[in-house]
Amino acid sequence: MKLYSSYIDEYYYLLQLRCSFVTVSPKVKCASGTMRIEVPISESTREVYLEGLKEYPDLACKPQRDPTGTLTVFELDLDDVFRCATTRIINQMTGRQIFYQTVIVEEGGQDGKDTPSTVTSLHVKCSRPTILGNHTITRRNILPEGFQEE
Repeated sequence: MKLYSSYIDEYYYLLQLRCSFVTVSPKVKCASGTMRIEVPISESTREVYLEGLKEYPDLACKPQRDPTGTLTVFELDLDDVFRCATTRIINQMTGRQIFYQTVIVEEGGQDGKDTPSTVTSLHVKCSRPTILGNHTITRRNILPEGFQEE
């Protein structure tokens, strides 16, 4: 019976570890040419980076920490989406542009301790309004000239 009890205790401990995910909610601010992503961090946060660009050398794709140390901030250029692998979707009918990026947050597991590390994927979205060049609306006259309604 002791073996069964220790098995249940170990299973319960593992279940607690798997259910202890940290929920992080980033703030996204869209300007005319940039997407600002603010990710809150804690003392247990090890790394924050863009998906697929963990060791990428371009500083424009690396986060900056705010002076308080509670936020990690990405400033992504929306005019050059290829620089930091930002996905751009353009609606051909309306001209609206939507930008997507995935931010990875690694928590825990530091200094060789027994704490497990968790990896969280944050999917962020930014949209630009429609920019139409020379768009005018004219009223069509579909009735014949001189038409009189009776």
